[in-house]
Amino acid sequence: MRWAATLGCALLLASAGAAQVKVGAPPPGGSYAVAESIHSFLGFVVIDSTSMLDATGKPYDPFYIGKGVEYHSGLYDLLAPAYHEWGRKVSFKTDPASEAVYRQTIQRYPRFPFSYYALALSLRKRGDPGWRAYAEHAVAIFEKTTARPECNVQHFDALKELKADLAQPKP
Repeated sequence: MRWAATLGCALLLASAGAAQVKVGAPPPGGSYAVAESIHSFLGFVVIDSTSMLDATGKPYDPFYIGKGVEYHSGLYDLLAPAYHEWGRKVSFKTDPASEAVYRQTIQRYPRFPFSYYALALSLRKRGDPGWRAYAEHAVAIFEKTTARPECNVQHFDALKELKADLAQPKP
């Protein structure tokens, strides 16, 4: 049953994502032969919407298997040093080096809303009034992504949080 879920996740990634998915160690009860066949089957795939990506730039894994599947994309790899991830929870860092990563990600992937979101949170934390412009830009993108049926739930959460932050009176 676990391999059925893993294969289902692999097929979802194949239909949803522009990234290299590399299968490493098979999950419990699996075999390397099956893992290799999934890897061969997947190859490279294309994501047609940022609404399908989570806050880290990965496609949503409905089975949350994680083990044995290694995910890489330019977006994901660029953003990786700027957040902590615990299960499905993501916490963006707010240090200057992470802000530089968010700015670089915005330049390379301007339709990915979480770069604007993370930069807005970081700037707000240190009292920079420029945070509002990034938050407003993120909201504009999130309003588009959340209108899509395949939208990742993290988009809804971030949109709600930013709207609440923007509703606060300016200091």
